[in-house]
Amino acid sequence: MNIILKDIIIWLLLFGGIIFEIYYYKRLPLAKELLNDKAFLSNFVIMVFFIIYIFVFHFNEHNKIKAIKKGFVAFIIALMVHFKLIFAPFWIVFFIVCYLKEWV
Repeated sequence: MNIILKDIIIWLLLFGGIIFEIYYYKRLPLAKELLNDKAFLSNFVIMVFFIIYIFVFHFNEHNKIKAIKKGFVAFIIALMVHFKLIFAPFWIVFFIVCYLKEWV
């Protein structure tokens, strides 16, 4: 299986599980709180543009790509803290270490 396709499938499964936990544990008010926070939205937009910039203009610099990947994982874990999903970071790190070796 293509490595990129495998990465996409694993990330979709992780995000699907996270979204399921947010709905199942009724954390939607916390999601709405984030979406209404202008500081979060502005920083999120800056982060997305920075990630795009690094992937487009510095694709051959592997250290920067690794740093972006690890920073993205840290951002996902920080979101789990905000949503008070205690065990989600464990599963995220477990799946990344086991199935997405180039992300660690």
